[in-house]
Amino acid sequence: MKLLDLVIWHKWLGAIATIFIIILSITGVLLIHTLDLNLHEKFVDSDWLLSWYDISPKNPPRSYAIDDHIFTQIDEQLYIDNLELPTSDEVLRGVIQVDNEFVIAFDNSLFLLTAEGELIERLSSLQGLPQGLLSIGLNSDDRIIIKTSQDLYVLDLDLIEWRATEEDNISWSASTDLPEELQTELLGKYRGNGLPVERVIVDMHSGRFLGKYGIWIMDLAVIIFLALSISGWWVWFKRRALQKEIDADE
Repeated sequence: MKLLDLVIWHKWLGAIATIFIIILSITGVLLIHTLDLNLHEKFVDSDWLLSWYDISPKNPPRSYAIDDHIFTQIDEQLYIDNLELPTSDEVLRGVIQVDNEFVIAFDNSLFLLTAEGELIERLSSLQGLPQGLLSIGLNSDDRIIIKTSQDLYVLDLDLIEWRATEEDNISWSASTDLPEELQTELLGKYRGNGLPVERVIVDMHSGRFLGKYGIWIMDLAVIIFLALSISGWWVWFKRRALQKEIDADE
């Protein structure tokens, strides 16, 4: 290969390598300072990036309206109106209000919340709660009733235990349609908390940002770096040898 051809190839490799060097340098510096910049606690709010990562709920929202409030579950995230509540990997089964407190029913647990949405207590089988809840409601005496696949149970406030019942005058918590405006807002919140900035930077640094072929592209970049280094040395030796020949002729 002639020296001129080698120089041209070296320039092209250098131009291509510059793109990767800039990406790797910037993302590398950011990753070094990820804790200082709190990148693991910051989330992406760009629609196209969220769509690129396919950040969207796996299941449709479940909502229950009570006392001018709407309780909504989007996958594991729970909301009262547009306020985030403690998460749960169980399915939301209903919400009732007792005095000034809310009782949120899941498959195998109950959350007791204040009127402001603060968690007071979580009840589960450890506190004698029957498992496999299907619904929750109130009887005519405003006592809590839960329905399971096996039976109906009423909370005995005197003994603080659940006992089977055959009551039929029960006001059950019923699901409701989520208003479109609130649904749009909650889906925005959900998506916005699903993609940390740190993950995007890591994926850009490793090439995974471009999908399954991104890693191969970064492997190609490494090969280009090696070729650039070798061709650079080769050009230097060629020019040095050529200069020696010119000096010898003189």
